[in-house]
Amino acid sequence: MADPLPAADPVPPRRRRRRRADAAARRGDPAPQALRPPVIGVALGSGSARGWAHIGVLDGLLREGVTPTVVAGASAGAIVGAFYAAGRLDEFESWVRALTRLKVVRLGDFRMGGGGLVAGDRLASVLREAFGDTRIESLPMPFGAIATDLASGQEVWLTEGDLVDALRASMSIPGIFAPVRMGGRLLVDGGLVNPVPVSLCRHLGAEAVIAVTLHGDLAGYRRRLRIDAARQAAAGPSSARPIDGADAIARAADEDRPSGHAHGPSLQAHPSAHAHGLARGAPAGVASAVPDRRGARRLLGFGGRLIGFGPRGAAEIERRAVAQAGRATHPGIGDVMMSAIAIMQDRISRSRMAGDPPDLVLAPRVGHIRWMEFDHGAQAIGEGTACVVRSRAALQDLRHLHDPAPGTRPGDLADGGDPDIGNGS
Repeated sequence: MADPLPAADPVPPRRRRRRRADAAARRGDPAPQALRPPVIGVALGSGSARGWAHIGVLDGLLREGVTPTVVAGASAGAIVGAFYAAGRLDEFESWVRALTRLKVVRLGDFRMGGGGLVAGDRLASVLREAFGDTRIESLPMPFGAIATDLASGQEVWLTEGDLVDALRASMSIPGIFAPVRMGGRLLVDGGLVNPVPVSLCRHLGAEAVIAVTLHGDLAGYRRRLRIDAARQAAAGPSSARPIDGADAIARAADEDRPSGHAHGPSLQAHPSAHAHGLARGAPAGVASAVPDRRGARRLLGFGGRLIGFGPRGAAEIERRAVAQAGRATHPGIGDVMMSAIAIMQDRISRSRMAGDPPDLVLAPRVGHIRWMEFDHGAQAIGEGTACVVRSRAALQDLRHLHDPAPGTRPGDLADGGDPDIGNGS
């Protein structure tokens, strides 16, 4: 005889759960808390022209349903992060994609002396037209930039005060841009001490940090040379004329006018008094700092080759690619500086992230982009988006992190007790 079927439970499951909850309340057990997604922050690393990849990373994160609400950045990462924190990333992306080599040269007020080859007043004027007198603490989300005290080497966290001044200080590459004096300190690029500011991101309240480093692809430039060499071998020598940086600056000086020149797309969606900063040129007083044709050639005889504005068109790239593929050659001063800075910042960022590990590291493959190729924005943005796509599985895990126990959130931990960290306001 077969066993009888078990009798139905007279108490419905929903009522059983209610009775268990009532019993737990009588015992004094704490009520279970509903889980919520963590506060996600992004730490955007330094990288000069490679920093445009941050735009693609942020776009990709939003498409994947990950919305960072805390932003910290160093150098180029600070600039991109500021536009994201202000809710104006789309218009900034349009401006970056519209950059050409001549427009990049026009943004550089080159000079001899003064602490750097570029005064930085023109770029600061463009940022000022975009942000006006916006203060960091008035942005819609927490934001901070990293800078370095040139006198003491201390790390400075810029979390309040004038936004443009903070960005100008954070991006001041030593020897290229003149330092910025703020609060009695002479500040330079924050990438010297903290290329990927995870610690600052946690300090601003992030519970899960996505770190974006741009220096993990150290072999990218060599890969670019090999690809160019293969194309040269397949297509034959090119007849393209190299582009001379001095001629480009000279043309900019000849054509520049106090008004009427557009540096980027119109920002008609932002009708505030300073909403058209990315669409207008620098003021006439700043434009007068551009050297004449003869001075530009003298200046860029050394400086242009130093920062990557020397003769380097398609034919020049192919010539160097063939030489590199065929035999070992001595690298130029610009290549040496680029490689040295990339190696230094890669080692520093690895060491810093080992002591304060982020929850996810994204490393766009932008090593083939030279550090002054700001006109390669579309390529950098595309690689940033592709990097996010490659990390979809990790992003799924990040979204499902549960709420940490009180007192154990990363933001509740000490910032490492670094006595060198201060506020630049």
